[in-house]
Amino acid sequence: MPQRFTLRVIFAITSGSALLFGAFSALQAPVLFVLWFYGLLMFVAVAQSFLFRGIRPRASSIIAGTLYVVASCLIAIAVVIASNVPYRLSGMPCICAAVFFGPAAGYVAGLLVASLLAVVDIGERIVKRRRSPSDVDGNTD
Repeated sequence: MPQRFTLRVIFAITSGSALLFGAFSALQAPVLFVLWFYGLLMFVAVAQSFLFRGIRPRASSIIAGTLYVVASCLIAIAVVIASNVPYRLSGMPCICAAVFFGPAAGYVAGLLVASLLAVVDIGERIVKRRRSPSDVDGNTD
């Protein structure tokens, strides 16, 4: 994660978010899943910036994914209990599944975030190369 967000990074994040939203819309994904996934992406991006001082993004993604999925599971259990639905949800299988699914979800979210930022970094390097003079004479052909 970059320490400083340039206009290119903000534009890339907005464009990537729009593409992902379009893909979810084309697949007719449920709105709650789309919101949950965007929340996961934001949580993982923030974790990559701050956990381990940004040095270990994979570990940060896995930890953030696990925490996010377990918290989502706990919220779902609380909503089911509070709504007095006759369906009885046992919390332990849900949390066990979340502990196994969380690291994978965090890793995938971290991969998406890192891929987007890698594309931005490559684009910035290409732009910098084109702006620098190609030879000593000042000819920029």
